[in-house]
Amino acid sequence: MERLLYLSREEIQGLGVGVEDYLAAVEEGLLLKEQGRVDMPPKTEILPQGQDFLHAMPCAIQGGDYCGMKWISGYYGNPSANGLPALMGLILLNDAATGAPVAVMDCMEITKMRTAAVSGVALRHLANPDSKTACVLGCGEQGEANLEVLFHTLPEVEEVRLYNPSLPKAQALQAKAQRAWGREVSIAAGVRQAVEGCQVVLVAAPGRRDDSIREIRADWILPGATVVTVNNDSSFVRGEIRRCADKVYVDDLEMYRWCRREGLFDGIDQPPLELGTMLAGRDPGRQSSQQTIFSMPIGIGVDDLMCAVLYYRRALEQGRGTWLPL
Repeated sequence: MERLLYLSREEIQGLGVGVEDYLAAVEEGLLLKEQGRVDMPPKTEILPQGQDFLHAMPCAIQGGDYCGMKWISGYYGNPSANGLPALMGLILLNDAATGAPVAVMDCMEITKMRTAAVSGVALRHLANPDSKTACVLGCGEQGEANLEVLFHTLPEVEEVRLYNPSLPKAQALQAKAQRAWGREVSIAAGVRQAVEGCQVVLVAAPGRRDDSIREIRADWILPGATVVTVNNDSSFVRGEIRRCADKVYVDDLEMYRWCRREGLFDGIDQPPLELGTMLAGRDPGRQSSQQTIFSMPIGIGVDDLMCAVLYYRRALEQGRGTWLPL
């Protein structure tokens, strides 16, 4: 009987995939893209109401065993209005040789960790190696994942500041940092107190198309800092501040150009570079300790595909998941 494997978020979380696994998967995907081996059209977006969206993100790798697509919704009023998550979705995985569907899985753990892993790639390769101070803006799931990746990629960081508009969320992440990773972090009273003097600025807050939300001023950014965002148009890093960057990196220039046409990424004057180009050695990356570098990835399908294949193979090895008939 033809069948496919279903993996819930809880089952995915139990597969034992660690930060280094995610980093390796994402780096490999970015390098495959740089080599021209990834078939990945820009995201297809529909807007059912207002700015609530659904994105289709298909991807295939030349010579790969699997192809697939993520279908994800973003309804930011859900938590307060409907008691539902702001982001929800699935990933469908297909056999590349036959086209047969082989797995369907919740996409939220993948989205959370692959997004943070792209931050980790930027930190590992672009941050000043002697960075000792960092901040994380936003203390939800992305803040938690980015904090874990920060500790993994820059273990010598000594001071970490958290900021979140909701104090209880910041306190919860502060407690988790001590409990899960044995690290002390502080909570900043405001954005400026979090950012000023930091060599690494991680923005893990939702991106919004609201020009009134511009929180960070350019003169708060330390020369030589590395600023990493997790959204295609971060609510904290917009407009004039982007002009203080000596180099700007994205994960996909085609998607970047699509975003520019949609009115996003304002304030970036110089053409950005791709992270994959840097990983392949065709861009030198950081060239001095005084360079201020921004990494502003958009989130692309190859990240999801690489991690989905990792989960699928791990689930087969461990006998996890639920088999469903086609």
